[in-house]
Amino acid sequence: MEVVPAVCFDVTGVGVNVWSTAIIAAFTVLLFVWQWRQFRLSRTVARANYRLSLYEKRLDVFYALKTYFDEHVFKSKVEMENARAMYRSTIAADYVFGEEVRQFIDQLYKIEVDLNYLDGKCGHINNKVELQVELTEEEAADRAQYVNENTALLTRRFKMGSEDQFYAVFEDYLNLPNEL
Repeated sequence: MEVVPAVCFDVTGVGVNVWSTAIIAAFTVLLFVWQWRQFRLSRTVARANYRLSLYEKRLDVFYALKTYFDEHVFKSKVEMENARAMYRSTIAADYVFGEEVRQFIDQLYKIEVDLNYLDGKCGHINNKVELQVELTEEEAADRAQYVNENTALLTRRFKMGSEDQFYAVFEDYLNLPNEL
């Protein structure tokens, strides 16, 4: 009786080639699936990093403005160097916030510039008042106009710094992303 070898263990190698090709194809498919999962995971991580980085940049601008309000806005005297430093530190707002935040910062800076201009324009009159020197009618009229404009600008600035208005501008942007 003659023994016939199995096809898969053919000594000529034909059956082995079929099995080895199938095994290599299976490993290739398995590697593709693993790489696809890794790609999806890395894409998810990259999106989360982007959202977190954007949130951190928003917080930087928010804290710069909050610090400026806390340290300078509730004073009646304007120091332009501090206002310029605040404006420079919030340049990123153009890129990480919507238009309303940029407008808020621009309005605040314009108020600071206007207050500084009024202080410079009427500084000599204020000096006379402090020294208790009598003012001419023209100077008294200028002083009254200065006081009215200054009061209006200070009132606008104080309202911008109120908790309600200040946080209302930022509330849509300062929520930590849920997808992290």
